[in-house]
Amino acid sequence: IIDIGGASSRPQSQMIDEAEELRRVLPVVKSLSREGFILSLDTFRAGVARACLDEGVHLINDIGRLQLDPGLLPVLAEKQAPVILMHNRMQLRDESGQVIDAEKVTQDLMHYQDLISDIIKELGQSIEMAQEAGLGRNKIIIDPGLGFGKNLAQNRLLIKRLEEFKSLGQPLLIGASRKTFIGQTLELEVGQRLEGSLAVVAMAIMNAADIVRVHDVRESKRVAMMTDAVIRENG
Repeated sequence: IIDIGGASSRPQSQMIDEAEELRRVLPVVKSLSREGFILSLDTFRAGVARACLDEGVHLINDIGRLQLDPGLLPVLAEKQAPVILMHNRMQLRDESGQVIDAEKVTQDLMHYQDLISDIIKELGQSIEMAQEAGLGRNKIIIDPGLGFGKNLAQNRLLIKRLEEFKSLGQPLLIGASRKTFIGQTLELEVGQRLEGSLAVVAMAIMNAADIVRVHDVRESKRVAMMTDAVIRENG
């Protein structure tokens, strides 16, 4: 699966408008769809999702678990398009429409009564929303959102307890590649995080992840194949 994104999903990144996002992604989608690749689109915007689904995108990777654009879910239901629901408490705009300063609210977002239970509950609410709108459960993938509204210790705990998310009954995706918590753990810049990223790939698969989102495909595929061979060995 090739995941295409025209706007950075980092919490402190600069927002772009819908027209610019479409300008960036649509030519790429058109080109790759002609080659027969399975395509995922990283967007929370309904208009971008609709346009790209019409051009051959197979699934939508929504970093906002249906919370950031109320128009997205009707598009998904109409198209019966598979969706990745990523846990993310970040709201990009307040009630008046003003862009929120992510750094000012990050600490509040990291407060959980119980990290795993709270995330499972919030993802469950998004699954229920999708079903009520007519999207089948077989169209839904969940992602606990490593690095989004979680601190270093919380990210590590998520990896350790990934298997608990299988209680939601949906395929489980993990995206940890090159993320800040790996750099914090190893005290390495983004370009030096390959080994840490590969370690998380192996741990995620051992803890029941079904899909891993990566940058370094060749190395990650080898780690995934080796990990699969060990944990699926009979006896």
